[in-house]
Amino acid sequence: MSEKKAILGPVLAKSFSYGISNFPTILKAVGIPTVFLTGITLYYLLPSFIEFQQLAEITDQTGDQTQLGEALGPFSANLFLMMIATLFFYPMVITSLSRNIILGEDVPLLNFSGAVLRVLGAMIVIGLMWMGISFVGSILATAILGLFLAVGFYPGILLVSVAFFTLLFAVMAKSSLILPDVAVSGRLRFAEGWQMSRGYLWPLVGTYFVLAIALGIFGNLLGVLALALGSIGADTASFQQAINDESGLEFINAILNLTRTPIGMVAMLFYILGNVFVAGVQFAAVAFAYLQLGTPSADLPSAEN
Repeated sequence: MSEKKAILGPVLAKSFSYGISNFPTILKAVGIPTVFLTGITLYYLLPSFIEFQQLAEITDQTGDQTQLGEALGPFSANLFLMMIATLFFYPMVITSLSRNIILGEDVPLLNFSGAVLRVLGAMIVIGLMWMGISFVGSILATAILGLFLAVGFYPGILLVSVAFFTLLFAVMAKSSLILPDVAVSGRLRFAEGWQMSRGYLWPLVGTYFVLAIALGIFGNLLGVLALALGSIGADTASFQQAINDESGLEFINAILNLTRTPIGMVAMLFYILGNVFVAGVQFAAVAFAYLQLGTPSADLPSAEN
C-alpha cells in the first residue's frame, strides 16, 4: 500500500514561495489582465451599478420604472463585458503559469497558443457541469429543507446548507486539476485531471479552503492599507458621511472619486500589485497540487502547442 502524500503543507508553502520569489513572472502573466479587469470594475461596472441602485431607490418611492430600465442596460452591458474579459484572460493566465511551474517554460506577456483555446474549452465544459450540479443540488436541497421545516427540525437547515456548499466546493476542487492537465498535455481531456484527486479529495478541499481564508485575510488587509494610503491628504468628509448614513453606495462612490487623485492612483497601483500576488498564488496552488498528486507525461508537447 503506497504512502499517502501530504497536500496542504507542501502546496501552501510552494505556492506562497513561488508568489514571492517569482513575482516578476506572475506580474508578466497576470499584470495586464488584472489592470484591465480592475479598470472595467472601477470605471464602468461599479459606476453603472451605483446609478442603477440609486434609481432603484427612487423607483421605490415614485413607482416610475422608466429610468430604472434605462440604467439596467449599461449595467448589464458592463457586466457582460466583465464576463467576456474574464473568459478571454483567465485561460491565458492559467496556461502560462501552469506551463511555467510544471514544465519550466517562460511566460509570455499575452499567451495566444493553442493550449489556451483548449483550456477555454475545458473551462466552458466544467462551468456547464458545475451549473448543472448546482441546479440539481439546489432543487434537492430545497425539497429537503421544506421537509425539515414541515416537521420542525430547524437544525437541519444548517446541515443541508453546509452539505450543499461542501458538495459544490468539492466538485470545484476535484475539477480544478483538469485545467493544468489540459494546459500542459496539449489535449482537451477530462478523465485524467478528474481522477488525479482520487483518495485525496478532502485534503485537496482543505488545502483550497485554508488558502481561501489566508488570501481573504491578506486581501482585506491590502484593501485597508490601500484605502489608508489613498486617504493621505484627501478630504475624508465623503467617507465619514457614508459611514454616518450607513450607505454602501456612497462609500463605493467615495472610493471611486479617491482613485482619480494622484495619491489615489498610487494607492490603486499598490492595490493592483497586491491582487497580482493573490492571483499568482491562487493559480500556483492548483499547479503545485497537480504536481504533488501526479507526474506529467514525459512526452508532453512543446511550448508552441
